[in-house]
Amino acid sequence: MRFVARLHLPDGLLDVVADRGDAVEVPAAAVAGLLDRRDRRDRITLDGRRIDRRGTAGRVRAGLASVSDAVVAPDVSVRDHLAAVTSVRRADDLLASSPLLAGRGDGPAGVLSGGERRVLAVLRAVATGPRVVLLDGAGEGLDAASLAWLGDVVRDWRAAGVPVLVRPGRPEERSWLDPGPRGA
Repeated sequence: MRFVARLHLPDGLLDVVADRGDAVEVPAAAVAGLLDRRDRRDRITLDGRRIDRRGTAGRVRAGLASVSDAVVAPDVSVRDHLAAVTSVRRADDLLASSPLLAGRGDGPAGVLSGGERRVLAVLRAVATGPRVVLLDGAGEGLDAASLAWLGDVVRDWRAAGVPVLVRPGRPEERSWLDPGPRGA
């Protein structure tokens, strides 16, 4: 797995390269370009396939998952937010594995706190089986147990060979950038 981006930002060019199992820091200014900004000069590839001309949905289908401020449909259940991208059984298993959302699948997503919404976004990313993950302040609003859980998720992605791009929002998120498990 190899992710390569050349972004034309207001203050100059930015090259981002992440190979199998790497964790790479990206600046805040790069996040929009990685997700959906449409500067025709930008070039983003995933395993040599260009994804820069795709919109957000196309980039997700190509394997780019992102975790940031999670938008939810207020009246849709937490479980159904996950079941939109995986089976109901898998959604229940994922919810049971998370510290903030275990046992909350039947409740409406609109009552979730910011940290709980981020955990839901992480679970959605896990459910899609991403080829590369962008964590945009993913630890913001999380308590210590949830932050430790997310650190384990990041280590699992890296051990599976998934490149992880990190825009740290909290000092603890910098530990995700440490050399650690890399895919074979």
